[in-house]
Amino acid sequence: MKNSSPDQRQKSLFTSDLIDCLNPDNRLYQLAHRLPWPEIDKEFEGYYSKMGQPAKPIRLVVGLLMLKQLEDLSDEAVVELSAMDTTTTQLWPAEC
Repeated sequence: MKNSSPDQRQKSLFTSDLIDCLNPDNRLYQLAHRLPWPEIDKEFEGYYSKMGQPAKPIRLVVGLLMLKQLEDLSDEAVVELSAMDTTTTQLWPAEC
């Protein structure tokens, strides 16, 4: 089942958003802001079922596949990286 992303983020009074903590000079940050996410979401949503448990967000899946190619990582390395709580993998599902 396709997991929908909210169009607007509500600011929290007590916590900062991840996007506010990232370095805008980081090459992955810059790439994520250049990608046409609405078009990518539209292209991939046909592959998602409307039944069953919600799937991983399209931005996360596409972002991890891109990271795999850019860094020449194995499948296992990408899975390990995505399981870690790092800003690199959290950047992809962020609203850009």
